Amino acid sequence: MFLRVRDSYSQRYQAHAQAQLDLINEMLLLRGLPTYAEPRQKPTVYFDLRRPEKPMDTYSGFGRSLLDHDGRGAIHRLQQLAAHVFAGGGAVRPKIDRRKAPERDPVLQQVFASGEHHLVSHAASEGFWIPVEFDRVLVEERLDGRFLGSSHRLRDDLIAIAPALGIPLADGGVLGDATAWRICDGDAFQDRPGSDAADERTTWLLLHEAARMSLQHGAAIALAG
Repeated sequence: MFLRVRDSYSQRYQAHAQAQLDLINEMLLLRGLPTYAEPRQKPTVYFDLRRPEKPMDTYSGFGRSLLDHDGRGAIHRLQQLAAHVFAGGGAVRPKIDRRKAPERDPVLQQVFASGEHHLVSHAASEGFWIPVEFDRVLVEERLDGRFLGSSHRLRDDLIAIAPALGIPLADGGVLGDATAWRICDGDAFQDRPGSDAADERTTWLLLHEAARMSLQHGAAIALAG
């Protein structure tokens, strides 16, 4: 996970990174949307994290997440959960048959095809979210990963599924530092026995921090993997 398109490519491929930035703005201009200006300076995204009860112990965090990347499968499972939440219209954690691969889930396929939810209608291993507001995920075959989402809509989708994951948010959908630590520590919250919600919450936190810092710094999220 990177902030800024350029930072997701090695020095050898910076010309290609610029071509991707030009393509992103071409996509936006064709739809009458504001263009994206990549920040000149690399944003600070790694911080020293300290547990309140153990202030001498220091951890490196991507924002407030101890992860700075996650596997395609983990992101895909969170997308599947989100698709069921959006399709059901409720805050209760849906029951999902995890014996089936997410890509065979008809609910996920339907929500993905709608293009309305920028968490779900996006590749799980490549692509970008940018700090520009637009309604539907944009698709372009020439774009690495094909999908271009809005960081604003990604943040909104993550806030919307937080109740289904048992994540308490303050007014305005604000995630508190103490709750972020509970997620990092694998706190069970109020999970049913055998639930895999703890893993989904760590993926949720990674994407949440990426979206938060993307909007804070005006920088794209680049999902590379």
